[in-house]
Amino acid sequence: MKPKRLPELSGKDLARFWSKVDQKGVNECWPWLGTVALTDNRGNFSFRKGFKRTLKAPRIVYALHFGVDPFPQQVLHNCNNANCVNPHHLYLGDAKDNSVDSDEAGTKVCGKILILQYSQKQMSEKSKLP
Repeated sequence: MKPKRLPELSGKDLARFWSKVDQKGVNECWPWLGTVALTDNRGNFSFRKGFKRTLKAPRIVYALHFGVDPFPQQVLHNCNNANCVNPHHLYLGDAKDNSVDSDEAGTKVCGKILILQYSQKQMSEKSKLP
């Protein structure tokens, strides 16, 4: 999927964005608490800018922290946790870098596998209900 250019977020959008981040220590992963894409396990953030936009949470964090829109590069994770949005764990690369990193870390995923894992997790959690 081709990355979208990042528009400026309003103060209200920024407050809503950060409310979906579990900010921990500088060296720890900061899990995204909002909507997560089943295809790549990355956080999605939706907002209105004339029309509905949905962008990847790591891209937004990268732009906010480093002051530059990472477009057209991809935002990669040195922690190998796709759901992490700690800016200290993010760096830029291209599709080849991302593929090499995921191969080396053993984290290459397929949408169908994630859906299966998600379904199994949901079934497991439902079985724990009283």
